[in-house]
Amino acid sequence: MRTLEINGAQYQQTLLTAKDVDLRVPDDGYTYVQTLHDYQIFGEIVVATAKYAVPAICGDVTRVWFDPSKGENRAYDFVPLNKAWQFFVLELWRWSVDDLLPFGKWEGTYKNASNPDMIFDKYTDGSLLWYYDQMIQDARSHTDSDNVQGGFCDFVTGRNMGARPYAWLTKSTTGNLLRVLKDYGTQYEVEAVDLSKDPPPLSDILHKPWLLHWATETGKRDNGTFYVSRYPQARVICRENNWTQTGTPILNTSLGGSYKIMKRRVKLMKPGQIFTPYI
Repeated sequence: MRTLEINGAQYQQTLLTAKDVDLRVPDDGYTYVQTLHDYQIFGEIVVATAKYAVPAICGDVTRVWFDPSKGENRAYDFVPLNKAWQFFVLELWRWSVDDLLPFGKWEGTYKNASNPDMIFDKYTDGSLLWYYDQMIQDARSHTDSDNVQGGFCDFVTGRNMGARPYAWLTKSTTGNLLRVLKDYGTQYEVEAVDLSKDPPPLSDILHKPWLLHWATETGKRDNGTFYVSRYPQARVICRENNWTQTGTPILNTSLGGSYKIMKRRVKLMKPGQIFTPYI
């Protein structure tokens, strides 16, 4: 819980500030583009038959990194998050809800009906650890590879210590802003957070909407129209606490600080333009 001091008196903050509204394109001389949703390009979503919203992972990207250990370029999608980066995303999600959540603790294990052969850890409902764990579990959008349930290390909770760190998908979700670094004809090279380096101070990215993205999921209504909404993690916490709804932030990541994206996947934005990742 955050304590505020006003005129010498201390108060506990109980109202959350939504951070994914009134987003604005910077007016700094760079070209910016917004990624299009699948239905805006293809007239359909990836899992058209799903009865629920699915992660709106952004396609049409090319990620190649020079691996100094092998002396060659290699393509990549998932990247192991070292200890510093794991704690960085914890602090990012803490910031997203104004540090209003209790930290929480481990409270046992459970099984998920949709994945009955796997054992999951339970953390205090509505706590920061619950939020964090819900983002990095098996079958989550960005950890559906080498994850904690698969035996990979999570430094934040101390699980599977000594193993290789869990991996993070370096693809973002649709509807977010990108800063163009170079034009390659059919592709743009765009800037991204470099996971091969140490994390920057969190304050360095909080006002950079081309690096700080908002996780989106997409679905199709019974009437045939499409929607794009916030990820459920922060949304659930806000609903349970009767707080203003806010989104779940994710980083726009890479190895090397950039990647390429097809031009058909984006639309040009104007300096100072207000935008939203959602529909």
